[in-house]
Amino acid sequence: MRYAMIDQLRHQHPVTKLCDLLNVAKSGYQAWSTGKVVPPRKLEDMRVNQRRKLSTSQRPNVSTFLVC
Repeated sequence: MRYAMIDQLRHQHPVTKLCDLLNVAKSGYQAWSTGKVVPPRKLEDMRVNQRRKLSTSQRPNVSTFLVC
């Protein structure tokens, strides 16, 4: 992984240059190194849960629109 390589070499070279060479954002590396990155799988689970909530609780019922 690119971030792990940057982490290994950060004492020998500037992080900015390493990020440029490996084509990653410095902010992404910093988030990864502090543990503030949400893994993609967990992020997808969060999206699915949000969709479920919207589909069951916040969307109006069809019969609401059919009442004249």
